[in-house]
Amino acid sequence: MAIIEQHMEDPEFGVVALGSEIGMSKSVLYKKICALTNLSPADFIKSMRLKKAADMLQQNNLSVNEVASLVGFNDRKYFSREFKKLHGHSPSEMKAPAAK
Repeated sequence: MAIIEQHMEDPEFGVVALGSEIGMSKSVLYKKICALTNLSPADFIKSMRLKKAADMLQQNNLSVNEVASLVGFNDRKYFSREFKKLHGHSPSEMKAPAAK
């Protein structure tokens, strides 16, 4: 989890890179992550990114585009669609109200 956190902003960071960092083959990594989380490694990485995005939207005064970029999503539409799948509402609905 710490390795994923370190590479959160890198949209190219994925299963192969995670396996390299940990020192596991893709297949071993897949089996271990599935056994622990019932998610594929790619889905696990994506869920960590989306959970971090939810935290950032609630705590910071950043735009949805900024948050999407900070958690490694280049495509805002894809980010919004996946965010809504996981959290049940859009990123803009999760966004903290601006301080007055």
